[in-house]
Amino acid sequence: MSLILNIPGDQIYHIEHIVFDLNGTLAIGGQLSDETVAFLKKLSAQASLHIITADTHGTAPLIEKRLEGAATVKVVSGSQTTEDKKAFIEALGASSTIAVGNGANDMAMFRKAALAIGIIGGEGAFAPLMTVSDVVVTSIEAALSLLLEPNRMIATLRR
Repeated sequence: MSLILNIPGDQIYHIEHIVFDLNGTLAIGGQLSDETVAFLKKLSAQASLHIITADTHGTAPLIEKRLEGAATVKVVSGSQTTEDKKAFIEALGASSTIAVGNGANDMAMFRKAALAIGIIGGEGAFAPLMTVSDVVVTSIEAALSLLLEPNRMIATLRR
């Protein structure tokens, strides 16, 4: 299972994993929309999906159950979140991983991942994160749509 992105003027990416931040990225106030759940279930046929979170709202176990195996959820300590996210990307294989996030604690994983998608959504975004993003979108639905329709991502990234 692999998502292939052939970016003209750049390279061919063989994406096996997509790592998502939870709060502010996938979830607003700790809750996933029905549309996001449907997108994630569909996307799980193309790559392994992982959610890594400090679980600010305490909803990670409920979200994992709601996704019915479409994604794994890993809860990390609030004080080590940045390094944990970076190490997680490295353990998966950074060159075959896309990172999706919105916060300051996503910076290190964005710098390691093959591609990084920054979300400026309802909970805002850490401005410096957008400078290390390959693509910036205004909602998780927009990000998931790009991943489900790779030609749209190619059109954005071609050189």
